Amino acid sequence: MKKIAATNPGMRIVQTDAGIEKAALAEHPHEHAREPQDARSRDQTHPHQPGAPDPHIWLSPPLVKVQAGHIRDALIAVDSTNRTRYEENYTAFLREIEALDTELKTLFSGSLGARFMVFHPSWGYFAKAYGLQQVPIEIEGKEPSLRN
Repeated sequence: MKKIAATNPGMRIVQTDAGIEKAALAEHPHEHAREPQDARSRDQTHPHQPGAPDPHIWLSPPLVKVQAGHIRDALIAVDSTNRTRYEENYTAFLREIEALDTELKTLFSGSLGARFMVFHPSWGYFAKAYGLQQVPIEIEGKEPSLRN
């Protein structure tokens, strides 16, 4: 994001994740079986490294509602003449997200703690919202090996 902002200094950047507490990406026992400790410590900036903040907030309906509010506010800030339109669309979108959230809560109501497999560990916020647990088979762009 810093490079994009530097290249386009007049561009407005909207932090849709403002106010959302990020969870750390989970550590998995098989993650670094092929990688020595010193290699891991050199790559502390990898955005999908265990312990780094999980950026995948858009996969959780409750967090999408927060993001939508930030988007609405940013649109109003640059185009206040259409404020009513943005607020109406935001309200309609919230109704859709709340209906989806209710449907998912109903769907998973008897599945507290259920595990589901994912390729990439991007469903943590979704899992937390509905009492589930993701089990990723790929970590940091690496597929599991026979040792894992």
